[in-house]
Amino acid sequence: ISVIAVASNACDRFAVKVNGELQRPPLLPVPASLSSEGIKWKDRVILAEGAVEWPWEAHDLVYVDGAWTFFHAAQQNILRQARSRGSHLLVGVHPDEVLQGQFTGPVLENYTIRAGRILQNRHVCSVLADAPWAPTIELISSLGIKRVVMGTVCKVQDIGLEFSGDGNPYRAARDLGILEVLTSSDDTTERLVHSQLVSQARM
Repeated sequence: ISVIAVASNACDRFAVKVNGELQRPPLLPVPASLSSEGIKWKDRVILAEGAVEWPWEAHDLVYVDGAWTFFHAAQQNILRQARSRGSHLLVGVHPDEVLQGQFTGPVLENYTIRAGRILQNRHVCSVLADAPWAPTIELISSLGIKRVVMGTVCKVQDIGLEFSGDGNPYRAARDLGILEVLTSSDDTTERLVHSQLVSQARM
């Protein structure tokens, strides 16, 4: 077992890999009656290997979130652009349950694969595990986020399933005046990549 980062001697925030595979962080169960405003967001943050500060310690913290299925070139480009906008890039990864609650259709890659891949990307400083679909004002304030970014091909379009949830997840960031829309490199989406993979497998 390789411990990537430890927040304190109490080991209350850490990340581990077993045989090279990222393990989900142990999270205390949230009571059903507790709203998202009661969640301790700092306890869900995992530092990337080599990161030297926690997000809330950063001078200019940038936040971007998504499903990150297949981690295609357009998604990689958004992370590269987002990292250049500040001193620390925090990436939210939506768990399977959140995606299933927002869309109708299967989740094409499970959370552990998606989160592990993002955590290993060189532009990523930290990951917000089990990220909510919509970053709230409380989340933004708690973590000290200075800028929230999204692509012109937004995460709803990227995931590409029939949508039944909140179509304006960045309302809080927009109201705070910290939302920035970055130009997506192309129109590639997760569903397009999936279709290409299926076609190749059938050849």
